Amino acid sequence: MEMNWEALGALAELLGAIAVLATLYYLSLQIKINSKEITKSSEIQRAQSTYSTNEMWINIWQPLMQDPALAEIYLRGIRGESLNDVESFRFCVYINTFLTMVEVVYNQVKAETSFIELEEVSKLFKLINPYLDKLLNTSIGSNWLSEEAPSLFTPEFLKDLHSSRLTDINNK
Repeated sequence: MEMNWEALGALAELLGAIAVLATLYYLSLQIKINSKEITKSSEIQRAQSTYSTNEMWINIWQPLMQDPALAEIYLRGIRGESLNDVESFRFCVYINTFLTMVEVVYNQVKAETSFIELEEVSKLFKLINPYLDKLLNTSIGSNWLSEEAPSLFTPEFLKDLHSSRLTDINNK
């Protein structure tokens, strides 16, 4: 029983097609598994970002709750009352700490690892601007923003910060 070359070639093509289909099936399974792992990793990253953001919020407000002198400085500062040099310094350090937290969340939003509700930078600033107004619409806060902030924060963050505050003012 002799096979001719055409039959052998057809068999080889059939086996090749089966091998291609098996490879494609295997690759589709691997892609599905990889997609699940990427989704899971993304969810874990988002949870870690949420945890760290919440921890930063606690770190921002906790000193005001635990230190009556700092709470008094904060309240006098946001009311625009006069502060001595040490109090002004402490108020500016608080502003810097607050804005540092905002920049961290800003970077998480840009990296799409923040709260789902904050999928856009504009939503972050819409949420945070009332607090920023309290801090930065004072003479001390305004001076700090123009003199100190440029050397402490990224230009992109400061540009978006200024832009959001101008938009917020224009919408009022």
